[in-house]
Amino acid sequence: IRHLYLHYPNDDNCRNLQRQFMLGSDMIVCPQTKKFGKKLKIYLPEGNWRHYFSGEIFSGGKYYRLSTELGMPAVFMKLRVKD
Repeated sequence: IRHLYLHYPNDDNCRNLQRQFMLGSDMIVCPQTKKFGKKLKIYLPEGNWRHYFSGEIFSGGKYYRLSTELGMPAVFMKLRVKD
């Protein structure tokens, strides 16, 4: 488990993130901590990211507001370009 800034030191948006973290270098986890979940403000760094549960693709370098449930975190996998 690491802070996003360790993987994206040139992205100033990653510096102050407190409610999301990296698992390895290709997975971002954003847990819901409220019983009656509000939308989470999630930042995804450069690249394309696939939501683990829905399969939806998100472009990086942006903030998103997504609904999640307690015990069901927003999890994103970085998509790699195939050679």
